[in-house]
Amino acid sequence: MTTLSADSLKRGKLRALRESRVRVWSSKMLPMLFSSPNPDTNPDTEAASEFSAEDAMLSSLQPKPFEDFAALYAETEQETHAVSRLLLEETLGLATPLPDVVRHIVASGGKRLRSRLLIASAKLLGCQSKKKVLQGTILLGGAIEAIHCASLLHDDVVDGSKMRRGLPAAHHVWGAQASVLVGDFLFARAFDLMCRQSEMKILTLLSQTALRLTQGEVRQLYSARALSMTPDESLDIVRDKTGALFRAATLSAALLARASTQKQRALALFGEQFGIGYQLTDDMLDYLGESRTLGKSRGDDLRDGKITYPLVLCLSRIGRKQRRRIEQLLVRSDCASGEIDEVASLMRETGCFDDCASVAKKALVAGAEALEGIGDARLRGILQHACLASLGRLS
Repeated sequence: MTTLSADSLKRGKLRALRESRVRVWSSKMLPMLFSSPNPDTNPDTEAASEFSAEDAMLSSLQPKPFEDFAALYAETEQETHAVSRLLLEETLGLATPLPDVVRHIVASGGKRLRSRLLIASAKLLGCQSKKKVLQGTILLGGAIEAIHCASLLHDDVVDGSKMRRGLPAAHHVWGAQASVLVGDFLFARAFDLMCRQSEMKILTLLSQTALRLTQGEVRQLYSARALSMTPDESLDIVRDKTGALFRAATLSAALLARASTQKQRALALFGEQFGIGYQLTDDMLDYLGESRTLGKSRGDDLRDGKITYPLVLCLSRIGRKQRRRIEQLLVRSDCASGEIDEVASLMRETGCFDDCASVAKKALVAGAEALEGIGDARLRGILQHACLASLGRLS
């Protein structure tokens, strides 16, 4: 793995970006992050091509959108590219070997769903013509994605996860210390970005959200392999670990737009319920999905000892012998595919997937309904459709 040289750092972040490389830890190598400067290149045309090359790279890393998210992707694509560029520019200036870890997590794709919801929500509230507000959405989109990436790095270390976004988890490549340090750096960079928009209410919101994320992770850590967790306790963890950052994204848009209190509450509810429904769907997919589409190995939640909502439901409905069997699997990190199928069959037989899907649907419907009567009908429809379609990932 190449690292940024001292010379490239001196030439500035953009130069460093253009000369750095991305290594994807799979059977194929992605192209260089940017092509190396050609000595025969005309300097007058080089600068003009920098961002087109960057856009091409970012596009190659973006996953194809889930079909029912296509309208949301199309509506927010230009601004999301700006968020991704900002993330790269603001995070690759480390004069240490750590940029490799930053590139791995920041430039490894991902849906950028939280920043997309922020951008679309700002547009819903009429911010298309307000240049300053749109610039604020880019800064806050970068901050929210930096927080998200930081939490992924830390979560993977804590959980011992092997895969992330279809690639080996960063701590498996560079070690836990580097992953934790880069996570800390991304949190710090997020707060730097959010401070630049100088809105104290938003800074307070995102600070409280970072606290909730940490609290959710701590609660999940100490509840791991605790078979006494209740469904309500499990949902509280989902609300803190996922719902809170979705809520922060959509509420930030309302605060940027100086929306009324009623609209702020509606956008906050929309984001939180979207996040809850989305996460519950992910929890089911961990048992029902395919590794090639999950971006991780199927059954990793069980291997990591995570007691997610569908498993909590299952544990409350099975006998002592079956509970002992699941307890044995939870303390292992090498559960075979057949053993994952065994647990999934128990969940299916006891109606856990149906009931989990029902709770997810209730949250998603509540989120979509929260937007009724707000803003432009076309943009509202895009957000509501994306929210309601989250459950469709199971099909």
